[in-house]
Amino acid sequence: MRISMIFLYCLISLNQYVSLNQRKPSDQFLVFVNGERTDALRIANKYGFRLMYEIFPKRFVFQRIEKNHDRRNFTRTRTASLLARESRVLYFQQQQYNIRVLRNSTVTFNDSKWKDMWYFNLNTTDVIPDQGFLRAWSKGYTGRGIKIAIVDNGVEINHPDLITNQITELAFNFMDGTTNPSPDSGASHGTKCAGIATAVANNGHCIVGAAYEAKFVALKMMDNIGSTSTSEAGALSYRINDIDIYTNSWGPVDRNGFHRPDSIVLQALENGINQGRNGKGSIFVWAAGNGGPDDNCNCDGYVNSIYTIAISGVGYDLYSAHYSEPCSVIMACTYGSDDLEYFVETTDLNGQCGRFTGTSTTAPMAAGILALTLQANMDLTWRDIQHLVVQTSKPHNLKGGIWKTNAAGIRYHEYYGFGLMDANALTEEARKWKGLPKFRKCSSILQTVNLSLNTP
Repeated sequence: MRISMIFLYCLISLNQYVSLNQRKPSDQFLVFVNGERTDALRIANKYGFRLMYEIFPKRFVFQRIEKNHDRRNFTRTRTASLLARESRVLYFQQQQYNIRVLRNSTVTFNDSKWKDMWYFNLNTTDVIPDQGFLRAWSKGYTGRGIKIAIVDNGVEINHPDLITNQITELAFNFMDGTTNPSPDSGASHGTKCAGIATAVANNGHCIVGAAYEAKFVALKMMDNIGSTSTSEAGALSYRINDIDIYTNSWGPVDRNGFHRPDSIVLQALENGINQGRNGKGSIFVWAAGNGGPDDNCNCDGYVNSIYTIAISGVGYDLYSAHYSEPCSVIMACTYGSDDLEYFVETTDLNGQCGRFTGTSTTAPMAAGILALTLQANMDLTWRDIQHLVVQTSKPHNLKGGIWKTNAAGIRYHEYYGFGLMDANALTEEARKWKGLPKFRKCSSILQTVNLSLNTP
């Protein structure tokens, strides 16, 4: 009976998953070319494609340029048949739009008056815990020398609070293969994330970013339709020796069962931690999700990766936000917003100031904190960063739920991870950090046993 119920639950979840994933075909193709870029360019030109970019060696993204073509029937075309016979093409795969949601919680408001950034200016007490920004900044840790990629739906890079800190020559649009990362009409999400992480200080406009002297790279991997697995992988593996931190405030649709990223995306994450930052490993920060208590971020294959740092949010009242979802992979939390009074202030479209809520605020704030940390010690590896976050985040008196102690004797919470991030503690510990041994990955032999479920 129990097995039947589990099967029925999985079947219902699968039906819900399929119904939400009737994905639209894209005009982009992942093509594995056994050759150099010149070979890929020749093949693309020969068969009516445009070579957009290279994700990894020999993995290229082509875009079909034939006008008025039916994306759904490409596999039946003569072009597809000829491409499949091309000797240097090992395989090709037409991309489909993934259903992705931006992790912000929409709040309506009328007041455009500038408000104090309470999450940066708290006193050092255990009643309303401090994130340590003022102390870290006063010691010169401002993110100088660190580059943060805003992996999102585009950024308004000429915003007066962003333009000084953006790196134009590194920006890229993975949806059209150009260097223009501008968002689609009305798409403000990426611009808001960029402001929280890296907005310029002391210019009289809008806000101060968490790492206000760090530089950011706008990587547009999503448009108003969605993303593709190649656009996600392309962004996460882009210029991995130039970019230090990749902040991601997006993911699969909430409350939609389990979701495993495509293999090309998983390969991008693994390639980043192995090759990024000249072997020290790219830092991938991820918003934990807005599915609420009825969801669980363990089901999110981006958040539960060992290569990513999942961040949740806590409000001014020290309770988790109503949209926060629990799971065992949350590493820490930062301040966010859950009411109509204590927002997170940020940048908005058309050069304006704005407000933000949802776990979308937490990932760029955490990315800013980690930029200060890397400034304190540029030799930190991706594993060093994770261990430092665990050791310096603090439970304080964060409310709701139950704090448990793990086998290492460290307190942990399913909504807050190891606690509230502390920029000052992170930078201080980073300076003294000796470094962890090289990452080792163990696996066992998988053996299939053909036994009946009724076998005693």
